[in-house]
Amino acid sequence: MAADLKSSLRDSSAAVLKEICEIGKAKVTVLTVEDPKKGISDEEAEVGFAIQSLLSKIKHEFDTVKSDDVEMAISRYADMNDIDMIVTIPRKEGWISRIFHPSVSKKLAQHEYRPLLALAQ
Repeated sequence: MAADLKSSLRDSSAAVLKEICEIGKAKVTVLTVEDPKKGISDEEAEVGFAIQSLLSKIKHEFDTVKSDDVEMAISRYADMNDIDMIVTIPRKEGWISRIFHPSVSKKLAQHEYRPLLALAQ
């Protein structure tokens, strides 16, 4: 997953995000919503390293919150930290998985009032 993320975002989506940050003099906060019962998996840690490498030329920081409701945690974090825009990287999943596990990006798009940018993988 981490290698897929790095190779697929390296050119197009990372460039778009970099340009937005340069124009708006913005800082990116990479938020990890950790399930309090599970912690962070090895795969999620690998993705974090891939994101660190992708954002090497963009002003950024990492933060973590614990919650079993990802959408609510993101919205609450954005409220508390005066976040202007939310950027998501929707995961590529099969149709069966999408039926039983609705996309966080889709939920945010339906309920969040802030601008939402979904970067394609």
